[in-house]
Amino acid sequence: MSYRIQSVARLTGIAAATLRAWERRYHLVAPGRSQKGYRLYDDEDVARLTRIKAMLDEGLRIGEAVERVRRESPTLLPADSASPQEVAAAREGLLAALLEMDRAAAVRAYDRLAFVPPLRRLDDVLLPLLHTVGDLWACGDAHVAQEHFASAFVRERLAALMEALEAPGAGPEAVCAGLAGERHEFGLIGAALHLAAHGFRVTYLGPDLPMIDLGRVLQGRRPALLCVSLVRSLTPAEYAAAAAELRRLAPAGTRVVLGGRGIPGTSSRPDVPGVDVCDSFGDLLDRVEEHAAVS
Repeated sequence: MSYRIQSVARLTGIAAATLRAWERRYHLVAPGRSQKGYRLYDDEDVARLTRIKAMLDEGLRIGEAVERVRRESPTLLPADSASPQEVAAAREGLLAALLEMDRAAAVRAYDRLAFVPPLRRLDDVLLPLLHTVGDLWACGDAHVAQEHFASAFVRERLAALMEALEAPGAGPEAVCAGLAGERHEFGLIGAALHLAAHGFRVTYLGPDLPMIDLGRVLQGRRPALLCVSLVRSLTPAEYAAAAAELRRLAPAGTRVVLGGRGIPGTSSRPDVPGVDVCDSFGDLLDRVEEHAAVS
């Protein structure tokens, strides 16, 4: 994955001006360039810079940190090399800290995931962790305060990932929203993150948005894609009415994609012309790419 310098600054905690200075002085990374001349860093660059930042936080001087990373570089693996076992262990450590409502320990546990690419942190750590906390709450093994604490912590990290993955201004726009009465937004945030990572400019409106206000946004912005999360369980008739209204409100050139566990199963779900239903983030991206290929 490629990252602009401001995204790298947010992911690593290193100011953009410092990144440029280190590039000139230490030649630790050699970012590529976009067609417009912007620096483009990859996952391994982010991993190396994150390692440098961790050493500085431990008290090393920049020269010492650079030399240590250079000695490590033959074994410094790209971020995607983290094993499932390592990611699972980090997730369990983060879960334990959140259930203890120990913010400092949670931050330390999350920082151990710095070498894991943003989308993998989303799919393999943050969203599964929320599902686990929800299950613990449902069966009485976690109380409401613990669930709220964990949700707030994860929401902060997802917001940071959204900023880091924000696409440059030239991409197609995607509007992401949850309808009135929807209270859950983490699946919607996940969809927005995946779209942002694949080049969309995401306008994130959050949950509980009345249809009339969503319609105003769609007519004013005329986005390439409308992505709506439906978590609250709908009957087939309720689903059909909502889907048809979304299609009516969206401009003709806007693709309408729905997802979420509130949508009826395929055996009972009515087919609404001009509306696609996606069962996963991968399905969403596949359908978006298919649409782009024939547009």
